[in-house]
Amino acid sequence: MEWSEALTLNGNIELFQVTNNQVYNMNNIGIDFIDEESGMGSLGARAGYCGSNKVLNIHSIYDGTM
Repeated sequence: MEWSEALTLNGNIELFQVTNNQVYNMNNIGIDFIDEESGMGSLGARAGYCGSNKVLNIHSIYDGTM
């Protein structure tokens, strides 16, 4: 089984909005904002807004449900 994110912002991204989304039935991460990933320094996702999203039924091997 592969592990994935439903919605990911990665890279030199700023002043973004992630709003009014429905994310459900995923096997790892619902919404992911990545900063300082290997080789990127500090040019990751930053200075953004995330709100009014509904994230349901997200499971991972780390939460003991899989």
